[in-house]
Amino acid sequence: MLTGPGIGQTTGVRAGASPLRAATSQAWQVMVGSFFIAFMTSSTWMSFGVFFKPILQEFGWDRATLSLAVAIQMIVYGTSQPLIGRAVDRWGARRIIFLGACLAGGGALLLSFVQSVWQLYLIHGVVVSVGITCSSPVTHGVLISNWFRARRGFALGVASAGGTGGGLILIPLLNALILSVGWRQAYLLLGTAILLIALPIILVIIRSTPADRGLLPYSGPAGAGETQDGRGRARVLPAGEPAAVAGLGPPVASDELRGAMRTRPFWLLAAGFFVCGFTWQLVITHLVPFATDLGLSPTQAASAMGLVAGANFLGSLSMGALSDRVGRRGPLAAMYFLRGTGFLLLLLAPYGPTVFIFAVLAGSTLLATVPLTAAISGNLYGLRNLGAIFGTLTLIHHIGASLSVYAAGAIYDAFGSYSAMFLVGGLLGLAAGVLSSRVREPRTLP
Repeated sequence: MLTGPGIGQTTGVRAGASPLRAATSQAWQVMVGSFFIAFMTSSTWMSFGVFFKPILQEFGWDRATLSLAVAIQMIVYGTSQPLIGRAVDRWGARRIIFLGACLAGGGALLLSFVQSVWQLYLIHGVVVSVGITCSSPVTHGVLISNWFRARRGFALGVASAGGTGGGLILIPLLNALILSVGWRQAYLLLGTAILLIALPIILVIIRSTPADRGLLPYSGPAGAGETQDGRGRARVLPAGEPAAVAGLGPPVASDELRGAMRTRPFWLLAAGFFVCGFTWQLVITHLVPFATDLGLSPTQAASAMGLVAGANFLGSLSMGALSDRVGRRGPLAAMYFLRGTGFLLLLLAPYGPTVFIFAVLAGSTLLATVPLTAAISGNLYGLRNLGAIFGTLTLIHHIGASLSVYAAGAIYDAFGSYSAMFLVGGLLGLAAGVLSSRVREPRTLP
């Protein structure tokens, strides 16, 4: 086990420091550190679209064969989420994020040596998948939720934006590396960068809870225990009280996953998250190949994917901050409606310029749904076992992702078009918007 200033050591507030000021400063440092860790580790899955055709050209596989590597990754990612969530609840987010950065960086290094399809399935589908699971919105969501009581929506939005902020910069950079030195060297450089950047941040800045620094969570000017009701107003919960909600049926104990699964809001969130995964992975894996099929150059297609990441970066930040004021339900429904509209636009006008319009519409929603769903889950069911609850929701998310990414490759191989998948994605996005609008957030307690 790593000790000292590394993994797991509890440290106190330095002598003479104000505890409130120290808690505030450290909370924002953890948020920024979480952003940059996600910035690096998420690039192993967000960038796969720019590697897609170069790998196909070297090995001569069809799109379904290569898409299966991503489908396996999504299955492993999804099925391991509840286990990782429980591990976070038991051992803390810091240890799990550290393991994730090691596996994501090491997996990218190993991908540069792939010689057969089974090696690709093992490394990309299992090793990298476990790595990004350990450094996923589940672990970062629990980390941020532990550090922030006030401004939680904004902080979750910043941490989530790191996952696509990396894509904004790294996808065009990796595409340039692929064109200049080849896809193998690009993976080698990516893995090295992840290890050199993410690991020091984890060791120096990240702590699982404020108690590891001898602090209380950041609570803002309203004081400890602040949270938000469904209309953005602050309310104060007694210490240890689960976020049970009047009007949602019997209170749900925060440490009972099965209790959460017996409530209607859980399954409304789960249905939306299934659609999120279905449409999300369709964009991540197949947008770049689709764009080059339309005649865009690899550089233009990578720029479109970078625009997706950039739009989502702004979407995650703005939706997180907005949700602190107006609640989470409305913005969550709006994100799904906007994404569905983008897919239908791409279906009706499949031209080069439309790809960039779609990149803005769908990109602004791509991961903005994650902090909103995490925040609603935390408000409804409390923080004690949020890792297990949100991990289960993420499992459902990745079942949708696995189905869509392989189906898109197989349908393209059969019909030479992605049109059917775009139609399904658009309709599901609109349906998810309707379902999300039915989620009832916590009411203000007397």
